[in-house]
Amino acid sequence: MSSIVKTIQQIVDTDSVAAAYILLLPLDDDRLKIGRSVAAALISPAPSEVDLVLRGGHPDLLELTVLRGKEKVGRDQIGEMIRTAQFAPIQGERRVCLIERAEELSLQAANRLLKILEEPPSYLVFVLCATGISDLLPTIVSRSQVLRPLAENDQSILPAVDEPRLIAAGYTISDIRYLTTIAQGKRELLSAWLVQYQDIRQLKVEARKRAIKSTPHDLLTAVIAVDASKTCVIAAIEQREAVIALIERIAGGEKILILYAAQILAKQGRETAEGFLRNLLCWCRELLRYKLYLPVSDAEEEAELQNFADRIQLATLIDMMHAVTKLWQAIGKNVSVDGILLSSLIKLAGLFSS
Repeated sequence: MSSIVKTIQQIVDTDSVAAAYILLLPLDDDRLKIGRSVAAALISPAPSEVDLVLRGGHPDLLELTVLRGKEKVGRDQIGEMIRTAQFAPIQGERRVCLIERAEELSLQAANRLLKILEEPPSYLVFVLCATGISDLLPTIVSRSQVLRPLAENDQSILPAVDEPRLIAAGYTISDIRYLTTIAQGKRELLSAWLVQYQDIRQLKVEARKRAIKSTPHDLLTAVIAVDASKTCVIAAIEQREAVIALIERIAGGEKILILYAAQILAKQGRETAEGFLRNLLCWCRELLRYKLYLPVSDAEEEAELQNFADRIQLATLIDMMHAVTKLWQAIGKNVSVDGILLSSLIKLAGLFSS
């Protein structure tokens, strides 16, 4: 049984069910299977009811995904789900709306969801699956409980973002949003931030300066290396800022970095390639948020994003994100890693020449 399902069962047992749960899951996880398992724990403990939910046939389970031929879940689509969901449960204790890819909600659909989360019926629960909270409206996140799977030998229950404890440790909301982006659900990073306060803004500035001025070899070393002599916090920040510097330098005309980066990253294996694509996708999502007038971390980051946003068409950026997502998913298959990386970097360069 997954740690998330155990957590939900404990919440149900204590009668403290929230209106919405955000499940932070990697792209390669079976979201539908995990989401249905969570829904089953919320709807009914009866074995026959659980079986119906797991097969997707329970009348109190409503599932929402992107329609064929569409890129986003639209306002009308989620509106229909909400209208259906507001009827009382038919067989179970609650009704559950499962949104398999919450990051693909359009802005209009997300706002429609937000309205019902402000005053939800007591029997209705939303389960949203996403790779990170930065993909969702902050107002939706604030009205939800965020959960992520823990390692099998880790029996504790810890939300993906322990915002009150981080604030108590001295971090600002902007710091927390940035740290959440680079953490990608890694528990050890959260622990390190709480043990010792770090000046996130200063670390970002210093890491970016080093990356911008470094040689191609040193830049790629920063993208792939984790220095054991540094705290994991500093290593994660340096890696993140190195990836952004690589993007900036490719955008600035250093095309030699495309082939060089693909070769260097491929030599490190699939895990490194996957980490690079994850960071690249995070950057694309932040840029998309800026272009859609959604909040970004702080004024400094907003100025950086504007520099890119003025040169990139929205449709081109969305195409890039879909392409990188597919390449990321292909990492686990028998596909050439250097080919995947080269394709991603060529697409990245194409953003600035379209």
